[in-house]
Amino acid sequence: MPGDDADFEAYLAARWPSLVRSLVLIGLPPGEAEDVVVTGMARCRTAWRRLHDVDDVDAHAYGLVLDGLPRPVAVAANVPADLPTEAEALRHQLEEQLALLAPAQREAVVLHLVAGLDEQQVADVLDVPLEGVAHDLRDGLALIQPATLRSETAFRTAAGAVDVSPAPYDAVVARAREQRRRRLRIVVAAVAAGAVVLGGATWLANRSGEPARPEPDFHVVPSRNPIDIGWYDGRLHLRQVTVEIPGVTALAGIGESAVFVDTGGAVGIVSPAGEVDMVGRTSVGSTILGSAENGWAAWLEPGDPGTRIVVWSIGLGAELGSLLVPPETRLIAIDQDRVYSTSDNGSVAWQPTQEQPVPLPDPGLVDVGTATRVYQQGRRIEMVQPFFSVSFVRRGEGAIVSPGGNFVLTRIPGPWTPGAPYTPLIYSTRSGDRLPSGIAPDERVVDAAFGSNHEVDYLVANLSDLQGVDLDGARARLYVLRTCELEANVCSDVAPVRSAADRAMFAQ
Repeated sequence: MPGDDADFEAYLAARWPSLVRSLVLIGLPPGEAEDVVVTGMARCRTAWRRLHDVDDVDAHAYGLVLDGLPRPVAVAANVPADLPTEAEALRHQLEEQLALLAPAQREAVVLHLVAGLDEQQVADVLDVPLEGVAHDLRDGLALIQPATLRSETAFRTAAGAVDVSPAPYDAVVARAREQRRRRLRIVVAAVAAGAVVLGGATWLANRSGEPARPEPDFHVVPSRNPIDIGWYDGRLHLRQVTVEIPGVTALAGIGESAVFVDTGGAVGIVSPAGEVDMVGRTSVGSTILGSAENGWAAWLEPGDPGTRIVVWSIGLGAELGSLLVPPETRLIAIDQDRVYSTSDNGSVAWQPTQEQPVPLPDPGLVDVGTATRVYQQGRRIEMVQPFFSVSFVRRGEGAIVSPGGNFVLTRIPGPWTPGAPYTPLIYSTRSGDRLPSGIAPDERVVDAAFGSNHEVDYLVANLSDLQGVDLDGARARLYVLRTCELEANVCSDVAPVRSAADRAMFAQ
């Protein structure tokens, strides 16, 4: 929109000198620094309609720019002029000292003293814990000699000696359009390749000459799913089949089976072969739970004389037990042989084979997995591992505990509604360390779930696609299925997903 672009053009003009000078002091030659900033600000321009409404535009913009830095940065040698000015001599002296720092220290120091970002902003830009930034700043500045070079004035004076051309608005716009066209070509090619594979599979399935079987109520198609259970494009994706189930509002996994809630509040169990059995009802928008460990599903079922927690055993094919609960009850998790829930009266743990639940002493329980518990404390979460007698409080809202209880996935605090895209945070429950999420600054997660072998699956959207940006008249909303191996810190994009009006989700 014209107004949005005017805002972006003004922002680019204001931040361009600081961005270029920051990259030069981080170690790039001036020409390469300008090219990296153009690329990063092109991504920023694409996402601007959403980005300029967030709390901290600078942290997001600088993050998009630094995301394009070559790794490792090949530090450029600055050769001073024969008769350097005082500022040029200071720049040369400071760059010699900065070259002695570790890359993380150098980036933190420059972003703090040249770009003027505070420690929290630096942590957000570099996607590292706040404590790590504090250490890098302290240790990095201590290495710079003499001490007079450590001041903000010295850094700003040295940065001012870097000649910067005028902000290239037209070049940024052209780069943004080029990025958009490239992304569309990649996704279209991937979709076309998928269509060829699916067509081949359909021909192989039909060539045997077997008589056609009657269509089931829920259409099932053999299809290999590269990730764990998910629902999008109106279909439930299991490991070996897809099942057409429109209007799913909640989804949970039970091993290779799934349990879902549809828009009418009906609860269904889906076998690994795609057979659907409708087993109960719940309130629209209610949570549903699944457990592979004991083959249970659990939901809240309204009725007379009141709301019940219903536990269903897929092994028995029948209800295992039920418990009358307050109407405001929310389900939290199934862990081992207990169902965890919370209400205005507090949180409880209930074994379906027993009549009475056990009250839990600590408030704010949000998830449980392999005895690891996570509690909400304002805009922070507390992760408790009783087996190892450790507890950590970290930034985040909401939580998903991984199988085995070794990791927690949460989101950056702020206004959020269920189903809305968010920025994820991942922590180790044993060390409390924040781990790389695998999500770029200009991306958001539509949904996420832990897989097996310390993996996390994401449904990823680019900020521009969430807003339906119309560069070159293109309005396609593009999602990508991404899998990240947490211990190896390796991510791979598995497949593109077309946008749909309904919420896309993974089984939890």
